Amino acid sequence: MRIEIRLADEASAEVSALVTSVWTPEPVARSAWRDIITGTPERRILVWDEQGRLASHIALFSRDALLNGRSVRVAGVGGVCTRPDCHKQGLGRTAMARAADYFAT
Repeated sequence: MRIEIRLADEASAEVSALVTSVWTPEPVARSAWRDIITGTPERRILVWDEQGRLASHIALFSRDALLNGRSVRVAGVGGVCTRPDCHKQGLGRTAMARAADYFAT
């Protein structure tokens, strides 16, 4: 397994293929988040399997916001997906831990 954090646009074709294969139109149409439109992520966490194929993905977002009149930086994730043949291997958990570390710095 290999994990990288990349700028969002550096892997968009690979990510698009993964997301499209995991989130097919039928379940997306039934999802609670089907009408949510997100912005462009700043970075992506990419996880490759032992054969060098993209196996898991998380988009990283951060924005400026106001909290009690103070400017703060907020962070979030989106586009979380793992290829079905890679489920139950801890790839998503590992990627989420890397996201938490990234936002903590």
